[in-house]
Amino acid sequence: LYEPTAGRVVIEGEDIATLDAETLRESRTLTVNEALRKVPGVYARDEEGLGLRPNIGLRGLNPTRSTKMLLLEDGIPLAYAPYGDNASYYHPPIDRFDRIEILKGAAVNQYGPQTVGGVINYITPTPAEEPSAMLRATAGNRDYTNLHGRFGGYGLQLDVVDKRGDGARDNINSELQDLNLKYLTEIAPGQTLIARFNRYQESSDITYSGITDAELARFGHRYNPFDNDTFDTERLGTSFTHRWQANDRTTLTTNAYFSRFSRDW
Repeated sequence: LYEPTAGRVVIEGEDIATLDAETLRESRTLTVNEALRKVPGVYARDEEGLGLRPNIGLRGLNPTRSTKMLLLEDGIPLAYAPYGDNASYYHPPIDRFDRIEILKGAAVNQYGPQTVGGVINYITPTPAEEPSAMLRATAGNRDYTNLHGRFGGYGLQLDVVDKRGDGARDNINSELQDLNLKYLTEIAPGQTLIARFNRYQESSDITYSGITDAELARFGHRYNPFDNDTFDTERLGTSFTHRWQANDRTTLTTNAYFSRFSRDW
């Protein structure tokens, strides 16, 4: 839609803001919640600390499960039921995004369902023509590890993320594997075809339940007796996008997409 300025949050009027690639890279954002808090007017509430199921609100609306927001990836809805139950029980890792666009006000009218709060569009990198590779490894306490690899060339790009770690309480842990394949080619002058495939798996033990004052006094703040509160999910998604730049003022974009989401909780 526009080219962001490097190294800062770009505000395009009152309705559009962008977190660019340099900002995301330099700030070493761990989760999407950390990234979105850089934008005025965005309220991102943590749930488990790893951004697996973000709660995002704009303009004072209830952030629970981001139901008032339309979440997009490269302009395509990523929720498992955006025209019905828009709750975000799936969210891709922030590691593979190049920039984030936040839209509100009249700018959201072109994007479809569930836009009463606004639209967040996650943009993945454009595949390079020259062969390239990147591997990043991060580790921390509570057995946290994050491996991210990106390999590309000749219009094809593969992103692989393996992220896992323990939570702040007993019996809380998570692990996810995310694979994203993107291919871009120019099929005619002014016409571009983009094909994408994604496979996401998650297995986590993250409970809603708290503890009583008596349990806190006796067992400590890490106590959590719910060792069977397990969430297993898998999502497969694919899409094809045809973009025709008719002239300097007119672009026609056609999307065909499919996703299958399953969970056992």
